Amino acid sequence: MKNISPIQTILEDDSKHQSFIQSILKHLENQVQSQKSITGLFIKKTYSSVKAIRPGYIEHIIEVLSKDYIKEYSGMHADFIQSQSLPSESPASFESYVKSHFSEAESHFWRIADDYAAKRSDTLIGKAYKASRNTIASHLPQMLEIICQELDKHTFYEV
Repeated sequence: MKNISPIQTILEDDSKHQSFIQSILKHLENQVQSQKSITGLFIKKTYSSVKAIRPGYIEHIIEVLSKDYIKEYSGMHADFIQSQSLPSESPASFESYVKSHFSEAESHFWRIADDYAAKRSDTLIGKAYKASRNTIASHLPQMLEIICQELDKHTFYEV
């Protein structure tokens, strides 16, 4: 039987949080490297520029933003848990819940991303974000899918 912990437990357990960050970072690296066409070239160049200018900064951003996103999505995740009849052999995924509530999830995502970028509007990160926001928007469903899969991996447990 499986049960689901609130997503805040990821922040309460340092090893779980680091595992979550490393998983997201690995997905990000894979997504950047898989990009094709002119847009893909832009994404790869921007990503490699940030890594070259500020080594470790991308991991730092993921760590900082993961805390904000986990807090932001906590209410939505609590609603998801309430919608389950737990414990269960195979509870539904948070990913499927987010897909059915995409506009709410999208609103949460942009609230955090836009706020973070606005505070850094005069930096390379802020300028790169402003230049690539539309590209990010086109990849948002896939990004949320990856994040939700990782949230599920880090919150589902056997009872």
